[in-house]
Amino acid sequence: MLFAIILMNAFGVSGNLMSLGAIDFGLIVDGAVIIVEATLHHLHSRFKGRVLSREEMDREVFVSASKIRSSAAFGEIIILIVYIPILTLVGIEGKMFRPMAITVSFAILGALLLSLTYVPMMSALCLPRNTAHKPNFSDRMMDRFQKWYDPIIGFALSNRVKTMAVAVVLFLGSVFLFARMGGEFIPTLEEGDFAFHSILPQGASLSQSIANNAKVEKILLQFPEVEQVVGRTGSAEIPTDPMPPEATDLMIILKDKDEWTTAHDREALQDTMLKALKQIPGVFYEATQPIQMRFNELMTGIRQDVAVVLARTWTRWR
Repeated sequence: MLFAIILMNAFGVSGNLMSLGAIDFGLIVDGAVIIVEATLHHLHSRFKGRVLSREEMDREVFVSASKIRSSAAFGEIIILIVYIPILTLVGIEGKMFRPMAITVSFAILGALLLSLTYVPMMSALCLPRNTAHKPNFSDRMMDRFQKWYDPIIGFALSNRVKTMAVAVVLFLGSVFLFARMGGEFIPTLEEGDFAFHSILPQGASLSQSIANNAKVEKILLQFPEVEQVVGRTGSAEIPTDPMPPEATDLMIILKDKDEWTTAHDREALQDTMLKALKQIPGVFYEATQPIQMRFNELMTGIRQDVAVVLARTWTRWR
């Protein structure tokens, strides 16, 4: 963690929920656990019941750490590679997840370096040199697990064709289900309310927008799920969020989902409301949610998740 924080400060990565919340201490201590477990296994398998000298302890820790070093480093590098594609993200996804990937990469890199240098040294210094061991509860528990496991692994090794057939069937079944699950990189959270953006034809006056908003509110309030509709047209005296007079933000406050009768999910209720608003001609609507709309607008300047930008190019002929 100290290594990660030092690099975060050096590269200007701020510490926040997105950058620090994804650090898994299981990933960080993975290399250290592998080194220490390999050292203990090596000592108790070779010198069971002996008390090692300091020189023997240093030498045996070096031997055990050297044997397992490549495996530990390879495991850490694999985890590090997984986060590399996140560094290529752009837009909202990049702003949200790149700090997390950078911070986790710093932490894993520090864990890798420490597991190859500091951890073996501390193992030689702190692990007991007396390899005598009396069976305890954990030993008895693992022996019981081993007795249950031996028949299973023996059956699998003696019936390789059946084992492979079951594994292939399960794999194909999981692929079949996974292909039909659908997926989304950043899922749309249900905020509990709607935010509709009502846009009249360009050049419409403020009075036309107010009259249209009254019609829209009347239609929306007919839905039993709607508790309140609040509209905001144009720009305030302090234009922190400037909009033309023909544009209106409609905040639709909904009741609890248990009281819904028109539809039972957000998408169906949203589509039903948009169909009802189509009876007002010449008005364009954008359906989103309050936090989602503000987040998209602040990050990209566009209210919707998907937008098409048309660029006009001029060619001068001589």
